[in-house]
Amino acid sequence: MRRAIGRGFGFFILAGLAMAIIAALVLMPAWAVAVRAEHATADALPKNEDAKHTIALRARSVNAIPYDHKLTERLARGTVKGDIFHTPEVKSVPKPTGWRLDLADKLAQTKTRRGLFLVACVALAGAMFLFSPPPLKQASRCRQET
Repeated sequence: MRRAIGRGFGFFILAGLAMAIIAALVLMPAWAVAVRAEHATADALPKNEDAKHTIALRARSVNAIPYDHKLTERLARGTVKGDIFHTPEVKSVPKPTGWRLDLADKLAQTKTRRGLFLVACVALAGAMFLFSPPPLKQASRCRQET
């Protein structure tokens, strides 16, 4: 009974380690891509909103030119230099960093993936062969003559 528990425990440790390696090889690079896509979306959203606001502001100002005599005179004389519509600069969202993204980048490399996949396969095979149950005792096929 003790041997069976020990074999089961050893099998689950070795097989669990192999499955954790395989899971990391599959999930970590995909997670890094999702994090970077989320960052790109979060970075583009304020810029898009600012562009929409700027377009609306300029459209209102252009529509108001016939009624704003001072601006019309400045435009006619050519004394307006640069952009007459000042919009504040949009701050960028900080780029995601951390050891998990570095690990995901390392796991996405082909040589690393191949090596770790080989280690996981060897660990699974080792778990199956090292901790397999002992063979069952079979009854002898020879007739016992009495």
